[in-house]
Amino acid sequence: GKIGIYMIVSYILVIFLDPLKKFLARITDDIFFKDRIDYQAALQDMSVIIAKEIDLEILLTTLKDALRSKLKLKAADIMVRRDHGFTSLATDKTARKALRSDNPLIEYLYDKKELIITDEFSRQTYDMPESDERHKKQQVLDELERQGIEFCMPVVLEGDLKALIILGQKQSGDIYGNEEVRFFNNLAP
Repeated sequence: GKIGIYMIVSYILVIFLDPLKKFLARITDDIFFKDRIDYQAALQDMSVIIAKEIDLEILLTTLKDALRSKLKLKAADIMVRRDHGFTSLATDKTARKALRSDNPLIEYLYDKKELIITDEFSRQTYDMPESDERHKKQQVLDELERQGIEFCMPVVLEGDLKALIILGQKQSGDIYGNEEVRFFNNLAP
């Protein structure tokens, strides 16, 4: 009777519910997360680039371009320590930038050797009471804004600052968060 029908209906629901849930999840993922970045895959791609390329100039240019496209960024650069500061070794000479060691940003990074996310750094600076430290941080902030830097990761080897990974805005306009921090903590060594 009725109980038999209920049993059959519930049995059919149980059988079809899981595939239906998976199907709906896939559709909603496609709609809502089509721009989501697969950081694990990106990290593997970067590792392959690093393993294959011997020429530092080509390596850094390839890495920089890969970061920009895979992480969907408006700009990315990798600067290496040279004589009097840091230089980007882009193969295109006109794209080369340099930051001298007396630049407020470089002085700060030599001193602190810590990751800077400009948004956060800006908030911390504005929340500080007026002091020498705040004035120094304000100079660093001015430099970050002048250079269009949203994220700056120092690459430190045995306590020594060797390079900088510099990122501009994300194409999505989103701010940088934990996912990027984890990604670059894995990539930097």
